[in-house]
Order: sequence, then C-alpha cells, then structure tokens
Amino acid sequence: MNGYLKKRIELKENIFKLINSGQAIDLVQMFKYELKVLNLNNDLYAIARYIYIRLGELFEYDASFEYAEEEKKEEIKNYRVNIRKVIKFSIVCDAYASMYVELLGEFGIPGRIQKTPDGHVYVIYTIENKEYLADLTSQNKDITRIKFGMNPIYNRQISPEAPRIDHTFDSIDEQIYKNGITTEEVLTTIKQELTTSKKIFNWNEEEYIYYVFKSIENIMNFPRDNIGFISGVTYIYYLLQFFIEDYTLYNTHFIDEENNLKMEIFSVPKKGKICYFAYQENEKGQFELKELSKEEFKIVLENYSTIINKEHLFLR
Repeated sequence: MNGYLKKRIELKENIFKLINSGQAIDLVQMFKYELKVLNLNNDLYAIARYIYIRLGELFEYDASFEYAEEEKKEEIKNYRVNIRKVIKFSIVCDAYASMYVELLGEFGIPGRIQKTPDGHVYVIYTIENKEYLADLTSQNKDITRIKFGMNPIYNRQISPEAPRIDHTFDSIDEQIYKNGITTEEVLTTIKQELTTSKKIFNWNEEEYIYYVFKSIENIMNFPRDNIGFISGVTYIYYLLQFFIEDYTLYNTHFIDEENNLKMEIFSVPKKGKICYFAYQENEKGQFELKELSKEEFKIVLENYSTIINKEHLFLR
C-alpha cells in the first residue's frame, strides 16, 4: 500500500471513530488538516472535489424524509449543519447544499444554491471563471457511488456549448483515490463469474437471479463505514441493474410507527417458491442484506404494522 493511500485510510478511520463515539466534528478544521496532510491544499479544483467526495463519505440521506408527516418534513428541510460542530450526519439536499457552499467559502471558492421547480436544491461554484455543478443528493446517486468506491457523476463543469459534457476531474481523482483496481472492474469480474457458472451448472433464469442476489448479499456485507439505509438500498438497485438487464424488481418498504424507513424486502422466485432478502440494520447498528427463512419473514410481518407496496408480498 502506498503512503498516500495509507494516510487517506487513516484519516477516514480516525474521523469515523470520532463519529461513532458521539463526538462533534469541526469540518473546517478537519478539511484543512486532511487537505494539508494529503498535499491537496494548494489546488482549488482539488479542494472542491475532495470536499465533495468526503461529504459523500461522511453523510447519509435522511431515511425518515420520504414518509414523514408534512410538519416533520419541513423540520428536516429547514435543518442546517453547524460546520464547526457536526453531531448529526443524516441530511437532505437543503442541508447539504448550504453546508457545501459554506465549506467552499472557507477556502475562498464562491458558490451559490440553485433550486429546481420541484424543490430540489444543488450547488453551483466558480473557479477561474468556470462554473461547476455539485449535486451530491440527486437521486441519491453520488452519495451512494462515493460510499462504494465509484467516481461521482453529478460534480462536473457546466459548459454553455455542451451542458451535459462532464468535466471528468481525472487528474484530481487520481490524486484523491489512487486505487489499483476500481469497483467497476471488481463488479465486471463477478458478473463474468456468474455468467460462467450459469453455463456450467445450467441455471435457468430464476436460479441465475437467485444467485445474483446471493452475490449481492456478499458484496453488501463487506465491512464499510457509514453505509445507511438509503445509500445501501440505492446500491442494491444499481447492482441489480448491472447484473440483470431489464429485471422486474419485487420489493417492499417497511416503515415503523414514526414513518421511518426501516427495512427493504426483495422477493425472489426460485423453483416455484419465493425467497426473501431483507436489507436492514443488525444488532451492531450496521446495515446488511440477508436471506430470510420463512419463519424469519413471518416475524417481520408480525413486527411491522405498516407496509408499502403490500401487493408485492407473496408468502408460500
């Protein structure tokens, strides 16, 4: 392992230890220290990109927002992060955008908040008279991609001539990540292995889908820091689309009495029966994907009174 990568891992581990202990984090002090240690503090492009990526590692989309009552939704939307004393690491787009603009300002990078007609907000920042988009929470994609080691897609230069052309940040990402093998390469290898096994063992389509879920179970349960409900479920959807094109997903959201998302159940047919995979928090407070026995699934039904998409449940 090279020296830079070792430093980066140590920095991440040290902060997550503080977060898990309940201590407040001074993000300004943290970024100034980390950027100096990693020798990224003299390049405004690297500073903006590093902060974007690091916020994706540290923060999680608030899983309670989607099904919250209107009064609670307004409370969540109006919450603002105190960047000098962070104690809460679940946010929605409003808190993220104001936080990112404030952090950029600490490094002399001007930014402003933009709002879409449907109420979503994101950031536009300027470096050397060029404008850049920063939208960490859009469709939960970047906040998820960053957590699972993939490059962001909603942080790019805005070009009047070709607004959808990405500024790739390739040279800066090389400084920040320095990975020998990418997540995409790992997933491609797993997909090739599944395809080979399908031919060798003569799996039909149902069996292939089941073993895809078993592979995703292994992928999701690899130890990672700060993976929450939303980023985990979003990544499972991404993996399903990657491994199985045009797959019809049978899934069910479970929420508790306070309308917080607590569990996702995936129904998978296999040899005339339905198998269930649940994405939920375990006893250690970490989220995991786990195949459920019929008895475990019955317990889930008994313990959760509110079910979304109930028509997708099949108990056999």
